[in-house]
Amino acid sequence: MILREARLTNDLINRVEALLWHLSGRVHRISALTEGQQGDRAELQLRLRESKRWYRERLRLGAVQGVQRPESGDSGERARAVGENPDAIPISKWGFTFSGKETEPVAVLKFLKRVEEGRSVNGIDEERMRRGFAQLLEPPALTWYRECVRDSVSSWRELKERLKQEFLPDDYEEGVLENLRECKQGSSERVSFFVARFEEISGWLSEPLTEERKLKMLRKNILPSYREKLWNTEITSRDHLIRLCKKIEASTVPVTNRERMATVTRRSGGAEQTCFRCRQTGHIARECLDGAAATDRRIRCYICERVGHTSRNCPRRVENASAAGEGAGDRSRAYEQP
Repeated sequence: MILREARLTNDLINRVEALLWHLSGRVHRISALTEGQQGDRAELQLRLRESKRWYRERLRLGAVQGVQRPESGDSGERARAVGENPDAIPISKWGFTFSGKETEPVAVLKFLKRVEEGRSVNGIDEERMRRGFAQLLEPPALTWYRECVRDSVSSWRELKERLKQEFLPDDYEEGVLENLRECKQGSSERVSFFVARFEEISGWLSEPLTEERKLKMLRKNILPSYREKLWNTEITSRDHLIRLCKKIEASTVPVTNRERMATVTRRSGGAEQTCFRCRQTGHIARECLDGAAATDRRIRCYICERVGHTSRNCPRRVENASAAGEGAGDRSRAYEQP
């Protein structure tokens, strides 16, 4: 209402922008416990965004006659924050920190990646990021930064390099390459998710892999059902590989079933498997999908095919063993005769 009825001045602009900044922080700190409270918070956030949008539009259309927006001091910082990104979250509220005690070799790289994402989303320039970086650290990394780094670096790029030098192991790239070699597609994993996971790991290398080498490793680590179909196909890019694999999915039986059959073949050394429940080949009893046979979960002997005992206790096996024992005894007695 103040902006609708009054002519804007520098003093009024400072007051409005300070109020918007204050309200943004208050709404962000609200903890919604019930559905009703969540709805109230969502309504407040919506009304605040609409107010900010209306305010920026009023300034853009020249409602301020002969008034320059402040560009320095605290009010200037608030003006830039509100004007460029009204929903910017303060660095201290980003929800993650780095302590230097993390056991993962590339933990500092993952941390810096999240920092860059937060910086981009919230419109924070490099100088402001450098000044506020301590808010994302915990001891002992925080102590190291305060005492050894803060006063000796002059740019965000230099600060990132110091972090890498301090917290990255000397041989971390060997571990990254080993992880890439062992990065295989899961039996139920989408090929696009697998490629994204591979790309994330390869991104930790200081020298990027060539596209040719990436494709070679991806091709080797996709599911066997894909490799069988693509062994003589020329693949030009990662997107091309994903499209080909999706085409195979759409034209064949589900990958999970194919993998199950491949597992059975490997376990049998290539020999044909026979199910003693349904007497069909290609699978074993616990994988039998035949309706009547699958519901029959009674103990069954695969030697005599009768129920009620296992092959270990099969009467036929006992009879054979007894007969073999008697034959051996007869031969022994024959040798003992003069």
